[in-house]
This record gives sequence, structure tokens and C-alpha cells, in this order.
Amino acid sequence: MDAIKSAIWQILPNMDELDADAVAMHLLEEIGVDGPEDLKFIEPSDLPMLKPIQVRKLIQSWKATAESPNHNDESPDIPSTSQRSVPSRSGSSSSSPSPTPTSDAAALQPSPGSGQANWSRTYDIPWNQFSKLLMKCLAEEKRPKASMRREMIRVLATDIQKSVAKPSKRQLTNISERIVAKYPKSFKDVINGEVVGTGHDSLLKNLHQRVHNQNRKEAEETPTRSTEEDEPTPKKRKSFDEYGCIDFMPDVLPIGHTEQTLQGKQQELKAAFQRGDVFDREAMTLTYSIQRKAIVTEQLTTPDLLKEWPYLFQEEGLCLHFENLVGFNPRRSLRETWEKKGKSILDFFEASCKPSLQPTLCSIEKCRAELGNDTPQIPGLLCLLMKYFGELVPSLIKEMEHTVTKEDVNKQKSFQRTPVLIACGDVLTASRWMLAIDGCVVADNIKEFLAALAMLFASYFCFGIEYSAGATATLDCIQRCFMKINPEKGSKARKTSGTHPKVLSLIREISDFEWSL
Repeated sequence: MDAIKSAIWQILPNMDELDADAVAMHLLEEIGVDGPEDLKFIEPSDLPMLKPIQVRKLIQSWKATAESPNHNDESPDIPSTSQRSVPSRSGSSSSSPSPTPTSDAAALQPSPGSGQANWSRTYDIPWNQFSKLLMKCLAEEKRPKASMRREMIRVLATDIQKSVAKPSKRQLTNISERIVAKYPKSFKDVINGEVVGTGHDSLLKNLHQRVHNQNRKEAEETPTRSTEEDEPTPKKRKSFDEYGCIDFMPDVLPIGHTEQTLQGKQQELKAAFQRGDVFDREAMTLTYSIQRKAIVTEQLTTPDLLKEWPYLFQEEGLCLHFENLVGFNPRRSLRETWEKKGKSILDFFEASCKPSLQPTLCSIEKCRAELGNDTPQIPGLLCLLMKYFGELVPSLIKEMEHTVTKEDVNKQKSFQRTPVLIACGDVLTASRWMLAIDGCVVADNIKEFLAALAMLFASYFCFGIEYSAGATATLDCIQRCFMKINPEKGSKARKTSGTHPKVLSLIREISDFEWSL
């Protein structure tokens, strides 16, 4: 993503870092850009979030670069450091050859002791260099304005690089943690009083982006590590399965049982389901270990799992499996979080001036008036989140006729493979929902949207599925803000590690909004 942001900043040097990050993420995830060499194919309609002049500048420059006889696809539109100056985030740039703002810093060797493991924990944060307005804001335990925050990040990054030209992410994490610990009410990531993620993710993201912007020429090449404190080169991740789990693959069978006795319980459960008996929670809990074996070791297909473990795809069964796997009931968590945070997030969206949100907001109010209750707000909030993140609602929810049957859906050969909800009728007013996985309807009579959403989310964890490419930000938001699953490392999305950048931006904006009330 750094190479894409570099190509944007080279043409629009005054663009805010968060805006550049959002544009780059949109190009990578929504448009399908793989690298700078693909930018010559961008059309105006691919950049709806930018102003017309900005779009024209970008497209004209990218196409001109691609048509240049000196253009090299391996390093498109990114001249060497000696041929360009890196625009500062204050907005100034120069087309003539000149030293980059960080050329001196880049040449610095780490100061004595900077390579020691405790360097970032003893680093003297330059509080005296920050503006008086910012320090007054911190002293009064208020959240600083965005402009104050950007200026603080600029000063902090510059000061850090006086000691270490290329600090590691772990070092920046330590510094971010210390700042948030000193002024939690001003910087901690919270929504309605509840901490999201580690609490310092958004500050770390801003600082990390700033440092890499100042060294982005080096960042585009193979990165080198500067100190012993750096993290070891990560091993290639084999799967996304174990992410966020506490009991991924039980290695001990229940006391008094063998695999044969548990298989006998499985057959009893299948017979009970055929008879229409009520859900047997005790038997499903007892057989959790062989359910995991069927999913992980035997890798049964979805239709085969549905045949062998029919209760697993009912609301009670799927939520129970998730509870054993992750540690809590997903539907209960969604309900509690909706009651605590739902109104705050809706209030934020209602106060937002984003044109893309207005049609959904109007539809929610219209449906509330027609039904005489607030039930449209819950599916409406999911739709608003997806609109805010620039993601398409059909990647998680598909609208169909209210009379649709599971046989109708299963006949559609091109139906998406990742988990998806089917609204039998309008998304905001549907009274019946279906869940489809691998193009196969596994539950066709879910009565409440919260239950349907809990099952949708749980299926990603229970069956070891990567987040849908078209809804990575929304699913990460549900995971961290609603389900409170906040591992410090990793992700269930292929192109993202840690909290999704768009989710961090939303958390920060909601926190600022709550403080402004």
C-alpha cells in the first residue's frame, strides 16, 4: 500500500495522510489495483471520494507516466530520491532536485544505546515541542482537534528520527502506548466509554504512516531492520483459522468418553434432528472435539457438514460452537453492544455530512415510521457501516423476494462462496433471513436480524473462513467494536494486519464526535 500512497502524494502532496490511506485502500481492495503499474488503468468513476480536479490530476499524471518512453513497469512513476523531493505533510514540495526533508535523518546512525531493547521505553517524548493549545487540551483531558493531532504526530516523528532514522513498528508501538497511558482521555480509542482494540491503535497508525512517509523511498524497497528491538521476520501464515480462538483443536476428549462413544452421540443427535427434537445443548457441547475434527482435520464440505452435524447450523448450535471456540456467545455480545454503542454510532452517522449515507438514513426513518418501532435501526446500522467504509451491502446481505426458498437459492450456480445473509424482502424490514455458506443455504428460517448477523459472523470463525474481500472493514469493525475480539496481531483479512485502517479512522471520529457533544 505504501507504493500506491507514494504515487498519490507525488501528485497531491497536500492530501491528508488518512485520506491518502483511504484512497489507496479503496484502489487495492475495491478496484483491484495490484501495484503502481495498474494506476494507468484508473478511470474517474473509480475515485468517487475525490474532487474532480484531484481526479483529473491523478489520472492525467498516471497515464502520462505510463506512456513515457522512459517508463519502467517495475518502478512506475516513482523517481529516485536524487531526482525528486519528498513533499512534506505541511503541503510544500518542489519539482527541482533537492534534498528530501528527511535526507539528513536518514543518514543518521542510531544514537548510542538506541539499539538496546529498552530504547523506546526510555525515549524522552518531546512534550515541550508540542503546541501550547495541544498541551492545554491534554491537561484538561479533552480530545485534541484533528489539526492539533496531525501537528503532534509531525513533531513526534521528526524527533524520533533524530535518534533512529528507521524506527521499528514495535518501537513506535511502545511510544504510542506511553502517550496513551499518560493522556488516556485524549488519545485512547473508545466508543461510548469502551476501549476498542488495544486503545492505541489509531495513534500508532498515524505515527507509523508519518515515519514511513518520511522514508517512503526506502519503504518501497526491501525494508531493513535498524535495531535489535525489531520484530523477527514473520513466518508465512499458513491459515486464518486459529485467529482469535481459545480452543481451536481440543487435544483431550471429555472424561469418560472415547472417540467411538462420541461418534455414537453424533448419531443420536442426527436422529434427534430428524425427529424434530429440541436442541440438545449438553450433547453438542460433549461432541465439540469431534465437530472440530470434522471441520479442521477431515475438512468436510459445507453440504457434508450439514448432513453430519445438522444442529451445528441452527442458531443455538452455531452460537454454542462459537462460544466453545472463542469464549463467548456471539448473539449475546451483539445484543449487549447494540444497547451500549448502537445509539452513539447512529448519532454519529446522522450528524455526518457524507452524501453516501443520506439515502440509507432516510430509508431507516421511513421504515421506523411504517413499522412503528426501531427494529430497522439494527440492519440499518450495518448498511451505514458498509456505506461509510465504501463497501457494497450485497457482499454481506442479498435482498430477494419474501417468498424465496432455500431451493431457489441453491439453484443459483454463481452464488457467492463466502458467508452471506439473504433478506427475504427488504433489508430493513425483513422478518425472515437465510444464511448461505459456499453457495449452500444452511439455515433458512432465522426470525431476527441480530441472530442472523451473529450466525454470519460466527461462521467465519467456526469454519476458518477469511473475511470476504468486499467487506473486510465492516467485518473487522464487528469483530473489534461489537464482539470485542482484539488480538494485537493478525487478521482474518488477507491484505490487512491488525485493525483495519478504516476502522481506526471511524473509532477516532466517533470518539471526537462524542467529546464534541
